[in-house]
Parts: sequence; structure tokens; C-alpha cells
Amino acid sequence: MYKLCSLLICFWLVLPLPAQTIQSTVLNFNTREPIPFVNIGILGKNHGTVSDDAGKFSLEVPKAGWSSSDTLRFSAIGYQSVDLVLLHEPELPPSIYLKPITLTLPTVVVNPKKFKRPKVLGHRNNSAKMVFFFQSNRLGTELCNRIEVKKGSYYLKKAHFNIAQNKFGPLFFRVHVYENAGGKPGKNLLPKELIISSELKSGTLSVDLAPYNLVLDADFFIGLEWVKTLNKGNISKDLQFCIGLGQDGGIFTKTTSQAPWKEQSQQKFGFRAHLGFYVEGAAE
Repeated sequence: MYKLCSLLICFWLVLPLPAQTIQSTVLNFNTREPIPFVNIGILGKNHGTVSDDAGKFSLEVPKAGWSSSDTLRFSAIGYQSVDLVLLHEPELPPSIYLKPITLTLPTVVVNPKKFKRPKVLGHRNNSAKMVFFFQSNRLGTELCNRIEVKKGSYYLKKAHFNIAQNKFGPLFFRVHVYENAGGKPGKNLLPKELIISSELKSGTLSVDLAPYNLVLDADFFIGLEWVKTLNKGNISKDLQFCIGLGQDGGIFTKTTSQAPWKEQSQQKFGFRAHLGFYVEGAAE
């Protein structure tokens, strides 16, 4: 009888909690217009998504078991974040309103005499022999690579992402440039959205950073976030990025919006894996 009870308890513990689907529309508080590509998710957990072009989203979460620390966050560049405690919000209102905030581009005068030496930061690995994938098939999943700045200041001109193979189809990404916060991606340094789309099958996906006037003198992170589904493929299996090994770098991943960053384990012999992500800049 004891064994039977123990078995039943163990079986109950591994059963998934009943799930519910929460959905709403994210709107601009001032204009009442929809906000596309808002990051929506439970802080520190792997439940998240991104709003579509019309600001709508649908997210499956457990029905019960919430604590006062389980917070659903809505965040977007240029808007104040909104937090809802799930314990107190069994159902979401039909609309979630985000208030715009004023962001200004940093004033940078790019003096050719000061920033004149071309410089490549990061890793230009373009071999398809070693590859890496997104770690989930959820919107908001992200890959991020540390870019080392050894000495001096650099004006960032272009970012490049080496794709080994794309069987997924059309791609729709948001580009991020993060400050280094204790060895992990921190504050987003871009003052507005940087969205790119491509149907590239393999090769280098490039984006212009010059309009954002970024001058950096310390290590930073460059990342790609999947924010829109254009087909029914599996991005965690069908899209491969080039990687290599080196002393610097380091790959960080997120499974979805608001999920925690996870650093991929260090390789043997002290080498670290790094993505084929790099930035063209101009040095002093």
C-alpha cells in the first residue's frame, strides 16, 4: 500500500499543470494604435511571446500555482514597461496600454580625423562545419554574442551575422546591442527598434548601425531576436549559425521574451564557443 501511494504521489508530481491561454492587444496609451513586436513574458521563466503586427498576442500559461513574485511583463523600446502579477490577474483586460517615453539619440560627431581606422570587432567565422541554433521555437528567442573591445573607442558602422544554412525560410529579426553587465547582456543601447528581414539561404546577413551613433569603449553584446513568424517551420532546427572557438567571446541565449539569459558552457581546453557575429567600426 505504501509503495502504491508513493507511486501515485510521484505520478501526480510529474503531471503538467493545467494550462490556459491568455490573450490581449497591446496599444499605445496616447494614440490607441497597436504596438507590434512587444516582448511579453513571465519574468525569469520560459513562458513568453511577442505581439504581432496588430499588437495582438496569445500566450499559454499554467492555470494555477502562481505566487506574488510571478510577474507578466510587457516591454518595448520607447515605452514604459507594464507589469501584472498573475496571482491577481486571472484574466487579462482586452487591451494593455504602454505609455511612450522620450528617447534621444546620443549626440556623436564622427570626426574622420578621430575615427578613421577601419576595425572589425567580434568573430568572422563563416565555416559551416561548426553550427549553433536558436534554443527554442518560441517567439522572443534570442542568440547573443559577446564582442571584446581591447583598447580605445569605436564608432559602430555595421553588424554582420553569418548564417551557415537556412532551411527555415523567410527570416524576421530584431537586432540588439547590449552593454556588458557583469559578463552578461544588460541594457539595450539602441534607442529605437532595429528590425531586419531576409530570405538568405546562407552567407552574411548585414545591417547598418551608423544611424544609431554608437561609440563604445568597453565590451558589449550583439544579438538577434526572432520576433515574427513568416512560415510554419521550426527555427530551432532549420536555421544554423556559424560558430568557432577562441579565448574570448561567449554565447548567451534566451528561450523567449523575459526569460533569463543562459551562457553556453565553456569548451574543453579553455576555449569558448563564439558565434560568427561581428561589427565593422572605426577606431580612434
